[in-house]
Amino acid sequence: MMTDDPFSPNLGQFEINFASELENSDEVSVVIPIIDINYGIFPNTQFTAETAYASSDNQYKSDGLEVAIKYNFYRSGRLNIALYPKYLFYPINTPFNEGESYELQIPISFKLSKNLEWVSSFSYLYPQKAENHYEVGTYLAYENNNHSYYIETYLEENPIDNTMVTFFNIGYFYQYKENLGFMGSIGSEMVDSKKEADVAYLGLQVVF
Repeated sequence: MMTDDPFSPNLGQFEINFASELENSDEVSVVIPIIDINYGIFPNTQFTAETAYASSDNQYKSDGLEVAIKYNFYRSGRLNIALYPKYLFYPINTPFNEGESYELQIPISFKLSKNLEWVSSFSYLYPQKAENHYEVGTYLAYENNNHSYYIETYLEENPIDNTMVTFFNIGYFYQYKENLGFMGSIGSEMVDSKKEADVAYLGLQVVF
């Protein structure tokens, strides 16, 4: 999901995601591989490094770099809240975040029942080459044994023309083994109620 949750790996534990993304709009773009490395550096605290390689009809280069620290500072039986400051570099593929950006994100989760969870993240971005803007995401997750199902809405403000970019996604995660899982999602990108693109994501998660 595009929406981040507040959870982090255990101290000394790696969580590595290998993935690919396909976007079909005016041109077809493929982002592969996406490599997302998370490591528990302190209790309830993770270090994140993510990068990817993108290709489209006229661009072939790194799609970005993300370095971040997530601190899950509030944990209770049902409610979890984290602070997630990030440094991002987007050479391509995101016009209103192009170049260096700094982001402050607050992910929140709330356990609605034994199997149902609500997750939201609130972000404010400070791009070096564009106007400051915000992003808001939320999803519902239903877990049944080794299967998890997701429905997500994600909003991103475009300060260039004051439009709102909206993503609708449905996702699935299968916990194949304790340290190995498969994930995927499919969705649409909308701009002011007009469909702009179809997006698909497929990945593998390894924990050790």
